[in-house]
Amino acid sequence: MDSTDPANTELQGYQNLLIPADNQTSEEGRGEGLRIAPLIWWDVKKQLDEQQAAQDNEDIECGMSRLSVSPPPKATLQQYAVLGHVPEETQHSHRNPVLLNTASPWSAFLCGSQGSGKSHTLSCMLENCLLDKPSIGKNPNPLAGLVFHYDSTQGSGVCEAAYLCSHIPTTVLILRDMALAENGYDAVNSKTTSPFTYSKFKQNVKAQLFTDKQNGPLNMRIELLESFIRAQEGKDALVGRPGHLTIIDLTDPVVDTELACVLFDICLSVFVAQTPCAKIVALDEAHNYMSDESAAVSAFTGKLLKTIREQRHLGTRVVIATQEPTLNTKLLDLCSITMIHRCTSPAWFVVLKKHVAGLFLDGSFMLKGESDGGEGLMESGDKAVFQRIVQLKLGESLLFCPTAAIAVTDGTVRTMEDRFVRFMTRKRVTADGGVTRTVENM
Repeated sequence: MDSTDPANTELQGYQNLLIPADNQTSEEGRGEGLRIAPLIWWDVKKQLDEQQAAQDNEDIECGMSRLSVSPPPKATLQQYAVLGHVPEETQHSHRNPVLLNTASPWSAFLCGSQGSGKSHTLSCMLENCLLDKPSIGKNPNPLAGLVFHYDSTQGSGVCEAAYLCSHIPTTVLILRDMALAENGYDAVNSKTTSPFTYSKFKQNVKAQLFTDKQNGPLNMRIELLESFIRAQEGKDALVGRPGHLTIIDLTDPVVDTELACVLFDICLSVFVAQTPCAKIVALDEAHNYMSDESAAVSAFTGKLLKTIREQRHLGTRVVIATQEPTLNTKLLDLCSITMIHRCTSPAWFVVLKKHVAGLFLDGSFMLKGESDGGEGLMESGDKAVFQRIVQLKLGESLLFCPTAAIAVTDGTVRTMEDRFVRFMTRKRVTADGGVTRTVENM
């Protein structure tokens, strides 16, 4: 190549921009891989901790001045907590934990039949993000939490996440406690271009010649509406604080799924926009209010999708727990973690196969030895995978997370990609409100 040729000189000037990320230093590659990985296997953390310690000792021996030289980003994890373990990788003397990276934004979709353990997994994720407890991990910068709960039949009792109050400061907002700004109700009539004015609305209602039988129910609904928009003094409960959990429970005989989704939509917008710290948003039993195709449900789903798409910029983690994976399947497409608990519906499996890469590509179970770079893989067809789902025990799930850091080979972090594992969620450290009620404990 002629070095005097202006074109060649210009070409050489662009080369640094075209070097693949793989050519970065191993410290930079490991640091970036762990920084964004939602889940990290214990062996990965252990190996990188050892390599980081060796690098630090080498820097000291060489007399590197950390004040004058900018060090590479640390490969060690700074904020994490135990989520569970992989039974197939259990050693004789111990179980290697799988760590949830609470420092980086991610999103999770948890599904399974009633009593399979999905709400338990959701609560463990909330514990990991909100608690700074050495027994489960390191969390120097706790997140702010928001949980949505609604049950049209009022049969599920108290939201299971409320039991976190045994260790976590918790605020529960029920219908009569809700206080939303009047301008927030623009979302109710989102299909019109003219602004909504409540005083004008009341004048128009009074101008109608309704009968006494019609005015009774109408006045009751107006009183309900005004209970939301009535000005109240005090701290805004929708502005999250580190280590604090807010639960919005709209279970009420006068609230239907459409109104619940409208209010959830408004609350989500306020919480995400006004909470200055990192945050986690959880939807408990989402099938209770997101199964139909009404305008309100579509609008709330759209807000969730937007939040997940912008999670890195908003510093938000989103967890959706539902019995039915047949909710808007775009949620499955976007979530970085999918955990399938026990279910017995072949129709649900068909939906999951279309939207989960590990199922669509006929992935393999990672067995003992895979985390060490072994060849312990077992091919499995659709029926075999579905049989494993049906046979899952309480608290177990099939875990899909393409970007999970499962091993380190030659200084490079290996990810799960199209594979999956049988996973066991850990015990809760807060009170467990999901115990099945039998005749003995009624």
